[in-house]
Amino acid sequence: MKFIGNFIGADFGYNSLGHRCRELVELDLDNYILFTGCSHTLGEGLAIEQTFPFITSTILKTDYYNLGLSGSGIDVVLYNLWQWFSFVKKKPKILFVQLPDYTRFCSIIDDTDNIIPRGNWDTTVQKFIVDGLDNGFLAARKRMVISQLNALDIPIVKFTHGSTIPYIDDDIRMEHLDYAQDRVHSGIESHKIFASILVEIAYDKY
Repeated sequence: MKFIGNFIGADFGYNSLGHRCRELVELDLDNYILFTGCSHTLGEGLAIEQTFPFITSTILKTDYYNLGLSGSGIDVVLYNLWQWFSFVKKKPKILFVQLPDYTRFCSIIDDTDNIIPRGNWDTTVQKFIVDGLDNGFLAARKRMVISQLNALDIPIVKFTHGSTIPYIDDDIRMEHLDYAQDRVHSGIESHKIFASILVEIAYDKY
């Protein structure tokens, strides 16, 4: 990940802002939905057309933008959302937020704007994570994220993936039913079924 313009995005293989979807200037701002999260929302290991953001928007007959980034934590999720709503004045019809593992965070790796995701896969920060759990720091971050998301004046669907610890009791969960080509992330069936769940929620609530 790195800062691209005012957004945090991927280095290559994505649009000019570092996101895995069409260019922002091509987006139909009068009829779009917005997604954010980590690699599961990005659709790691799948073609774009196989991902739940693409499928969901197709069924709902809307355009969409995907802010999902591999390895990202709630700090990146919130940062890009605030940049989005500061820069893009027309609000999405619905915001879909995948809440990543709340122990993840990003860090600067040199004197540039380049950043990297950190999490429990990184042995150099495991003590930091344990200490953050023990002293309540990470739990406080989790609570503040929910408060900030709830303050947004738009329809919002919050969910987690697989075995991720829920942020709230009534979390919607994307089940890990099969594998993508990388044999790590959720596969075609997982995305297809979850898209149908999101569509049903959108029809019922919004």
